[in-house]
Amino acid sequence: MRTLFRTQEEPLDVVATPVGQHETAWWLTSRLGRPLGAIRTVPGSNEVAIVSGTWSRLSGMPTHHPSLDDALTAIEECLGGVCELNPDMKD
Repeated sequence: MRTLFRTQEEPLDVVATPVGQHETAWWLTSRLGRPLGAIRTVPGSNEVAIVSGTWSRLSGMPTHHPSLDDALTAIEECLGGVCELNPDMKD
């Protein structure tokens, strides 16, 4: 008999795409283009914050991180996939 619900989430690869020219925010999407949330710099700081979208698998993970690289690594660890910066594609 097949189960209807997965007991474990599949690994999910994420792409962080810069928004605008100042690179103070990045959209987070799956490789299939599904929105997951965003990363934004904290004003007056070098820190960044992850803002998860509604029903995103990023919900519940720590939001504040010392750097963009630390945030990308935290996303990889949370979702079990790769989280890459996409500097070639801007919103």
